Amino acid sequence: MTTSLSSTTASASGRRLDLGSTLTLRVSAIAFAAAYVVAMFLPTLPEGAYSDARVLALLEDPADRTRIIVGGYALVAAAIFLLVFTASLAARIGREVRPTGLGMALPSAGVYAAILAAAAALFSSIPMGVALGELEAGTDPYLYRVLSNTGFHLMLVGGLGVASVLVASVSIALRRVESAPRWLPVTGFVVAPLLWLGFAWVPQFLLPLWAIAVAGGLDGRLGATHPEH
Repeated sequence: MTTSLSSTTASASGRRLDLGSTLTLRVSAIAFAAAYVVAMFLPTLPEGAYSDARVLALLEDPADRTRIIVGGYALVAAAIFLLVFTASLAARIGREVRPTGLGMALPSAGVYAAILAAAAALFSSIPMGVALGELEAGTDPYLYRVLSNTGFHLMLVGGLGVASVLVASVSIALRRVESAPRWLPVTGFVVAPLLWLGFAWVPQFLLPLWAIAVAGGLDGRLGATHPEH
């Protein structure tokens, strides 16, 4: 009876874990997309064409500083949610396909997440310093423009280049997953090269859209635990 109870408990736990994995995949994809959009659209970040006066106005205005700081935190949150999404996806695919073919996915996600965190620091370090009273609002505006441009370069060139490896790796793995719709890997193979055009700004948003498509396209059968007979 004890053995039967243990088996029942383990089976129920397995179902809960499977459900949690599905929820984790979908929630983390949506959270990644939402956090990334907030990070890109909430703050006003200085560009190369901004005058010194305009950059100083951003640093002197408490509302602008706050939006930049919140945007930095949102970018770090996006990095974390992407890692959760990738780990959840790898775990689910691993229950159906061995080897998973995701050897490059987790490292690529880790590098991309680190790049997002570095960009967040470049964007928000000076506004945070001013807000905490550690830096003066009149901090060299040229320096802040350089830091901001460096952050964008990291994200849109290096970051999206690494992200394209993540997308391609996942797409290759999904081709071997019978319960995954055929359009999913095809979509990934289209998105991956387009990410190299990140310098054009708009292609960066293909990554969160792709994550949502993957999470939504995989049905509950993927990674399901099959009962033993």
